Order: sequence, then structure tokens, then C-alpha cells
Amino acid sequence: MKSMPSGYGAMKAKNMQEKNLTADYTIDPLKDIGVCFTNTGASGAVEITLPDATVGQVYRVRTDAAQTVELDPQDSDDITNISGVDSTNGKHIISNGDGNEYLEIVCYAAGHWTVTEQLGTWAMQQ
Repeated sequence: MKSMPSGYGAMKAKNMQEKNLTADYTIDPLKDIGVCFTNTGASGAVEITLPDATVGQVYRVRTDAAQTVELDPQDSDDITNISGVDSTNGKHIISNGDGNEYLEIVCYAAGHWTVTEQLGTWAMQQ
């Protein structure tokens, strides 16, 4: 059995609001503060478009359904995965679709997202 990362347990402990996505979604940085996005009930892939990477933003994604979830940054933003590998200019990160995956992504510097917690396999677009 896979263990959940520490942030996952903290999220559950704080009763963080969850938003179940069964279709593509664009995050609203004003309305989606403190939300954990899930794909519960999704019958296909879900693409989540991140807002402009602004310092202090934190988003969490959990895959419950065995469908891929893709996080797409804005065209000028990049992502560093948990292994320290950088994407460039809007390239996405995607779950492998097994379900029971988790990702936390944080903006520490404008224009740049960093994966700080990960469970399961998430691949960087090359």
C-alpha cells in the first residue's frame, strides 16, 4: 500500500475544500484558494490550467479516478518536478492515470512552479 505524503494528511486534517473535476478546468486564483482538486467521477482525462505563477500560490491535485490529470502552466511559466527537472515555457506535468496519485505545486518565484510533494508517477512534457 502506498503511503500518503505529509501534506496529504495535513490537507485531510484541515478539512480542506475539495473540488471534483470531471472536465477541463481553469483555476481562478481568487476563488480557488485552499482547494484540493480531484478527478472523482471523471470518465476521461482532465486538464487543469494553472493561473500565472505568482509567489505564494499553492495548489493540490489528487487523482481518485483512474484517469490522467494534466496541469498546464501559462505559456511563459515553467515547472520543476520533484526530481528537480525543469520544464520550459508552458510545458505541462501529467499523472499516469493509475488513480491514487497526489501532487502539490507551489510558486516560490514569479513565473515558476515547483512540485513540493508527489505520490505516484507524474511525467513532464518534453
